[in-house]
Amino acid sequence: MRTCLVYGTFGWLVVTGLLHFIVDVVAQHLRGARAPGLATSLYCGLNTSFAFGQVVFGYFACGWPGGSRVSWESAWPRCCA
Repeated sequence: MRTCLVYGTFGWLVVTGLLHFIVDVVAQHLRGARAPGLATSLYCGLNTSFAFGQVVFGYFACGWPGGSRVSWESAWPRCCA
């Protein structure tokens, strides 16, 4: 059960980070909603870094690269098990 919760929550971070990037950066770029300039660079940069950080955090928390995820069962307090 705990494994499903861990993968569900951190997997959701990955999904929402990707969707955030697609909606806020890619869609506006494709529509040409913002004129090139400093404000556009700042807007796209901030949204890109937020989405990238969210995806990377969720990706590494789930332990997908190489199965290096911390064993949540061994870290869980015994009184709550």
